[in-house]
Amino acid sequence: MSSSLHPYSYVQNGELAYEFTTVNGDVYVAYFLDMAAYSPYFTDVYTFNFELRDSNTIPQQDGRVADTICVIMRRIFESNRNAVIIICDNTDHREQGRNRLFQQWYARFGDPSIYKIDRQYHSEYYDIYSSLLIHEQNPNREHIEAAFIQLSEYGFIPEE
Repeated sequence: MSSSLHPYSYVQNGELAYEFTTVNGDVYVAYFLDMAAYSPYFTDVYTFNFELRDSNTIPQQDGRVADTICVIMRRIFESNRNAVIIICDNTDHREQGRNRLFQQWYARFGDPSIYKIDRQYHSEYYDIYSSLLIHEQNPNREHIEAAFIQLSEYGFIPEE
């Protein structure tokens, strides 16, 4: 992780949920959700989300938000058995911009032991950009990667 990160202070709300407030008073929540229902290989695999909960103003670009997200993401990799799937929200058709932002944040994260696989699902109606972050020493890496690729090929809709 880059030593130049300057994250906001955050509090942990539950086992895998965090909250922080920016200098402008914007309150963000960041959380991990268990993905075990999607594959028998996803025992320690989570999806990551963050959202603006409260804002006093129109949110400004703030590099410290990225730094804080990177620090929170780092916590999940304290165990090399964990993996994270990022799926860029496409409900407002801004998924490509979210994907670019996430790619920048991954570079900022700066941990060479965390391997990333990117996938894009394209249908007639929408696109889904996704990434799998997994520790290079994860003992289930091959199975998790294969399950992620298969799930991404079906637009993250589990097979019946």
